[in-house]
Order: sequence, then C-alpha cells, then structure tokens
Amino acid sequence: MARLLTLCCFLFFSLALAAQPAYHHMSDYLSIKKKNGRTVQNYYPGMPINFVTTDDIPYEGPIAQIKNDSVFVRFFQIVKQPTIWGNYIVDTVKTYTVPFHYKDIKNIIANRTIKRRGYLNTLGFMLKIGGAGYAVISTVNSLRAHEAPFAGGNGTNLLIATGAFGLGYYMNQRFKSINRISKKNRIVYVNMQ
Repeated sequence: MARLLTLCCFLFFSLALAAQPAYHHMSDYLSIKKKNGRTVQNYYPGMPINFVTTDDIPYEGPIAQIKNDSVFVRFFQIVKQPTIWGNYIVDTVKTYTVPFHYKDIKNIIANRTIKRRGYLNTLGFMLKIGGAGYAVISTVNSLRAHEAPFAGGNGTNLLIATGAFGLGYYMNQRFKSINRISKKNRIVYVNMQ
C-alpha cells in the first residue's frame, strides 16, 4: 500500500511539473534612456504611467500590457451614486483598455519629476513675490521719508531682495514646464521576444 501511495504521489507531481512551462517569458517593457544609453527608468505591466501623447493630451493609468510596440493602458469609469441616507459612494462602472503606440508618446512624466518641479516652481514663485514686495515697500518707505533708496543699510537690503527675486525668476523658468520635451531622454521599446 505504501508503494502504491508513493507511486501515485510521484506520478501526480511529475505530471504537475510537466504541465508547467519550462521557462517564464518576460513581458516587453518601455525604457527611458539618456543620449548616452543610460537607463533613467523602466515601465513594466502593472505599473502606473503618466504621459502626454504627440497631440498634447495627457493620460494616466496602470499599464495592462506591453506588446507589439504598443502600451495598453487601463482606464476606469468612476461615478458617484447616491445612497438612501443622502450621501454618495464612488463606484467603478467599467474598465477599458486603450492601446498607444510607443512612438505616439511624446513624454512620460515621472512622479519624482512632478514632485520636484512642483515644489521648486512654488518656491521660485514665493521668492519672486517676496523679493519684489520687499524691494517695492522699502523703496516707497525711503522715498516717503525723503531718503535715498540706497543710503545706509537699505542698499544692502535692496540688493538681497533683488537677488531673491532673480533666484525666484530663475527657478520659475527652470522648473515651469513638466511636459517639455527633453532632448536628453528618449523612449525605447524593449522587445523580449
């Protein structure tokens, strides 16, 4: 009886192992690379992606599949439905998948880019407002008191305010556009077939 049980277990496990493929095929993926070929970031199925197409329309959603030079992005149709208690619940009505050819993607926006540019752009705006505001108020107060605007310590303060305004202007120009086409990076489709 023990031999029969051992034989059955051996046959069961050998058939189970034979039914599985001998190798696992890796899915294709998108890669953002610099001009020198260095990889900046890779996108695989299941990862969220935020991109702008060549016709300047932004899209965002999880990647369902990457194959045949296309990225299949899943979108969700979400609606608010009223309840009997007078409040609303959010419910997903349907999901659909839309294919995009990888050459139709103009720019992929990384989450770290959004955070970095958002914070630095806001900081630049605050520096511009603060520097300009202090310079104007200091100049008006000096003229109202019938003093020279650059006399004494006021000249140093105006110079610092002008520097803060200049730094804010530079930061706004440098970090203003998230969707700018970067000539340093390119989108590469990596075929794993």
